Amino acid sequence: MDECCADSMLGNEQYRFAGAAAQVLQAFARSTAHSRNCKRYSFRTLSLRYTVHMAEHKTLRERVLERFFAVPSVAQLWARRLAKQQLLLPDSAIPFAPFTVPLHAASAALITTGGIHLSSQTPFDMENPDGDPTYREIPGDAAPQAIAITHKYYDHRDADADLNVIFPLTHFRELVGRGVLGALAPRHFGFMGHIDAQQVDVLRRRSAPEVAAKLRADGVDFAFLTPA
Repeated sequence: MDECCADSMLGNEQYRFAGAAAQVLQAFARSTAHSRNCKRYSFRTLSLRYTVHMAEHKTLRERVLERFFAVPSVAQLWARRLAKQQLLLPDSAIPFAPFTVPLHAASAALITTGGIHLSSQTPFDMENPDGDPTYREIPGDAAPQAIAITHKYYDHRDADADLNVIFPLTHFRELVGRGVLGALAPRHFGFMGHIDAQQVDVLRRRSAPEVAAKLRADGVDFAFLTPA
C-alpha cells in the first residue's frame, strides 16, 4: 500500500491540516494510500514568511481583529485550535512517504492560499465572514500579468508588486529551464486561505478531493505550497 505525505508548516511549529491547501494534500494522500496501482507521491508544503498588516477598505472590527491575530502567541493558539478541528483521518495520522523521485525528473504543481486567480476569473468571495472554499485553476502557461490577487486577510502589496512572493511561477519555470526541475504541471491551483465554520466542510468534501484528483491526473510528483 502506497503512503503519501501532507505536511503543513506554520512558523517553526507543525500543525496538521491547518490550511486549505493542506486539506487538498491530505485528500490526495488519503485517496492514493488506498490505491494499489498508484505512484508514490510525496507532498511537502513549504511556508513563506509573511507579515499581517491592514489592507484598505476594512471595517473597524476587521482592523482590530487583524491586529489581535497578528500577535504571534495568539496566532499560534488559533492555529492549534483550528488544526484540532480539521483532522481528516480517524486515527489522526499523517500518511507519509519519502520523496524518492529525482528532482530533475519530477513534475511540480503550485498550490497557494493567497487568493490567486486569473483576472478573467470570478474573484474569491470577500463578503462571507467564513471565507470562500472554492478554488481557481491557473494554467501552466499563464502570463503573470494575467494573474490577480483577491484576499483581504493579509497584506499582499509586496505580492502585487512581485507575484513570485506568493506564487513563484516564474522562478519554477526558470528551474525547469535550467534542468533543476523536470517539469511543471499543466495547471496550478489558487485558494483563499481564510476558511471557517461550515465552509470547511465544503472544502473537505468537494474542493480538496477535486483538486487532489486533478493533481493525480496530471502526474504531479510534488506540490509547492505557499500559504498566506
